[in-house]
Amino acid sequence: MTSSKTMRYEGIDFGRLQMRSTIKGIAAEKKGFIITVVMLVVFGIVITMSASISVKIHNGVDITTKILVNVLVSIVMMGLVMWKVPIEKWKKQGVIYPVVGFVLVLLLLPIILNIRINGAYRWISLGFFSLQPAELAKIVVVAFLAYIFSTMRHPRPTMDELLPIGVVTGLIVLFIFMERDLGLPLVIAVTVLAMLFVTRTNRLVVVALMVLGLMLFAGAVMTAQHRRNRVIQFWDRKTGVNTLSFDKIPDDQIGAALLAVSSAGLKGKGLGNSETKFSSLTEAHNDFVFSLIIEELGLSGFIIVAILFTLFMVFGLRMAYTAQGRFEHFFLIGMVFLTISQAVLHMMVNVDMLPAKGFGLPFISYGGSSMVSHMMMVGLAMTVKLKGEE
Repeated sequence: MTSSKTMRYEGIDFGRLQMRSTIKGIAAEKKGFIITVVMLVVFGIVITMSASISVKIHNGVDITTKILVNVLVSIVMMGLVMWKVPIEKWKKQGVIYPVVGFVLVLLLLPIILNIRINGAYRWISLGFFSLQPAELAKIVVVAFLAYIFSTMRHPRPTMDELLPIGVVTGLIVLFIFMERDLGLPLVIAVTVLAMLFVTRTNRLVVVALMVLGLMLFAGAVMTAQHRRNRVIQFWDRKTGVNTLSFDKIPDDQIGAALLAVSSAGLKGKGLGNSETKFSSLTEAHNDFVFSLIIEELGLSGFIIVAILFTLFMVFGLRMAYTAQGRFEHFFLIGMVFLTISQAVLHMMVNVDMLPAKGFGLPFISYGGSSMVSHMMMVGLAMTVKLKGEE
């Protein structure tokens, strides 16, 4: 898997991806990565500030201050991670398994304590901040995968090594599902499958897991009426048939998002000039922020988002393939897969390529826990030592 000079994957020499220049001891990959993250966060602040009027109109709440508080808390948490728990500490068995156990308990707390908000057991109120344990679980999944893959004794994972992955990720996904959240389990499942593919896991095993995952996902959809209605509504839009009676049609955020996108034109309506956020697009600040970006900024908004996440992926993978350690290598790959898969799923839902489901756009959507989890991963990434760094 590794050599003294460069990382190799299935005969591909990733040494060509290396950006060996360093400035004051910090690799160019890392500089590009953090600059990209800063641009994503700043862009997110601008867009969510524009969307905040929607929340004030529909819910009577002014979130402008909360947006800045979320960003500040996220930056503080990123700094604490870099200072107190750098990535070097996560690669130890005596650390990763207790962290997994702690997160599993944290996931069950809202259910055990019967903390139900908006019909779901997802949040723990900390006064000035609401913590969503499932968001922290994303970090733990990536770190645990990195731990298992970095300690492999063979070129590809064996069944003995895949078993703990199945148990830990299975429990995390189950507990998140018990919180009535189907979006994050899907993001985690996509990330795990992508990591298994990258580590050259037996293709039959990967296909079997994909089939099993699809069956479980279909079963999860069928267990709740509102999920079934969303799938039926999605199918109705594609076929032009009205299957659902009016009283069973869910809040049509997809319809509002499509209206926002279709009315944008190439240039958009201008920053702050969205019309749908004043009427039907009540989640313009969160799960449907991408449609707001298109409505207000048009094609340029799409290009900005596409370029920023492409840069995030490129710099993240370059860091992965120049990392000095195997754990760091796999963690960075997992972080990139997790972030990009969530971003892609968010955009697909916003343009009606998937049934309605809550996927925030990383670094951009309003949501304190999501911002904290992604910034903590950025903090861990910044503590990775790359080849050529002092």
